[in-house]
Amino acid sequence: MLGHAPDMPSDSGQVLTFVAAIDVFVAKHCKPNNRPATAKETERLLRRHFEPKLGSMALVDITPQKVAGVIDGLLETPGEANHAFSAIRKLFSWARELRYIERSPCEGMRLPVKPRTRERVLESEEIAKIFNAAKIYPYPYGSIVLLLLLTAQRRQEIVGLQLSMGHELSSYVGFQFSLGGG
Repeated sequence: MLGHAPDMPSDSGQVLTFVAAIDVFVAKHCKPNNRPATAKETERLLRRHFEPKLGSMALVDITPQKVAGVIDGLLETPGEANHAFSAIRKLFSWARELRYIERSPCEGMRLPVKPRTRERVLESEEIAKIFNAAKIYPYPYGSIVLLLLLTAQRRQEIVGLQLSMGHELSSYVGFQFSLGGG
């Protein structure tokens, strides 16, 4: 029956509250399907921004206006507004898939703030200064910065490299490179 958790008898009269839905969503969806930092951030966004206003409400009673009201309060911090919206939209999409609700209150809603492209790019001189400073900076941070500059990878991709990749990286970047700190 809609609005009831699967382990809750449909004739019990108890409905799934928003706070209970967060608990189930984080445990059954976020943690198994995301990296720990992503799951933690999703939970933080839901608990910080939505739980205070929607926590005791039945999941089936939450309207698009209630969700929009929370999001509107975050518009002064555009990045946080977009991330919070993405988290709540995923929670309601998950709830719809599992038939906790018939329709998501986020259906038809768009990101609250259009993402801006970055306007500033480092000049060649700035890159050279960073490169030279990174060459003399102690392990591991100097090595990480060098790899970021040379490969254009994201920070977490570089930090997650395995030590056994050092030899392959040396041939890729064109100079002897050590990830082992030695």
